[in-house]
Amino acid sequence: MSFLTSNYVKLKKHFYRKESIDFTKLLGSYKNILIHPVMEPGIEIFSIPTIVSIVKHLGSENVELLINKKFKFFFNNIPAGKIIYEDFASHLSSNYKKLKRNIEKKQYDLFIEMNRFDDELLTLFGLLPRASIRICLDSEKENPVYNMVITSNGSSSEVDRNNLVLKPLGIKRKRKRIKWEKPQGMKVTKGKICIAMRNYRIGVKLFSVLKNLKFTPVFFLDDPQKVQAFHKNFGSNVMSIYPIENTYPVFVSCERVITSINHILSLSLLLKKRTLLFLEKDEQPGKEINTSYVKVFLPGSRNFIFERAKTFVMER
Repeated sequence: MSFLTSNYVKLKKHFYRKESIDFTKLLGSYKNILIHPVMEPGIEIFSIPTIVSIVKHLGSENVELLINKKFKFFFNNIPAGKIIYEDFASHLSSNYKKLKRNIEKKQYDLFIEMNRFDDELLTLFGLLPRASIRICLDSEKENPVYNMVITSNGSSSEVDRNNLVLKPLGIKRKRKRIKWEKPQGMKVTKGKICIAMRNYRIGVKLFSVLKNLKFTPVFFLDDPQKVQAFHKNFGSNVMSIYPIENTYPVFVSCERVITSINHILSLSLLLKKRTLLFLEKDEQPGKEINTSYVKVFLPGSRNFIFERAKTFVMER
């Protein structure tokens, strides 16, 4: 965040202080809720069970979701209202101002922030809605914009961590599984390998290695503006990850996946595809990752990555 945004947040926090709330007196009084689900690649899907529990309890007409445009695909099937926004860098950003205009027209009884944002971003989102009660999960420190900060045990799973917001809402039924309908009529192509590495140089080398081994690699980029440049050397087997709605049918047809932490990992977890996950420095895999179909490796040399990838695609 910029120096101006940092000062803006400090000023807002100084003058904007929400009173503490006695939730035992208010559990039956709230009606309409705005929820900001987890917007972090690789773990955003683990907020779905919590959202479904709230929607089932309150009714779809009383719940709205605040969704980053890049993540919209994962929440399309949840029967609740959606407010879509795009990434912003500061409170002066046109995307932030647009989002503020869209939200400030409405009054909510409750706003729930589920993201592990730093204090500045947590404050910027907390200031957006006109809400009587604001709850956040895992704030770095106590934030005066929120009435209630829920702190999770660091050893808990992502689903259990997200479900902590249910207790103060009086919701007893906790869902832990993600119900995801597998696409009908989409076939997997033998030898087709999805590559979605954050490090493009490694991704390019993997593409060449797999092609020489007579596989059919498809390279997914997280920057749509670079796709055209890659087409010159790799043809139509290079795609943008976004929008995920367009990526999904191609991804479904892939037999295996080689990826770093991004939205492709999320799709792999939903469809339980055999996946090779390479972590980058200081990254940790989610506790829900099932190692029966996901192999996780810590950072290593490029030769290490290429050798592991070759072993992975050749395995039966």
